[in-house]
Amino acid sequence: DITLENMDDFSPAQIARKVDALNQLLEARTQLANLQTYMDGKAGAENLVNKLLQDPTLLKTLANAPKSAATQQDVSADNESAE
Repeated sequence: DITLENMDDFSPAQIARKVDALNQLLEARTQLANLQTYMDGKAGAENLVNKLLQDPTLLKTLANAPKSAATQQDVSADNESAE
């Protein structure tokens, strides 16, 4: 059930934030955009990401690794600033 309180709540981004599955996708998209901006022009970092994407074992290991406290705080701060 989605509660719409004002006209801004009808925007696609606000609707996505209110639907859990869409909110997770929106967060992933935001994180990927931030990563892309951060890595722009950093050839060494781009090479490491390409290596990661070509190694399924390494990719699984990193995906299953627990998030660091700093990363969790960054995500929380991003969520609060978006609201």
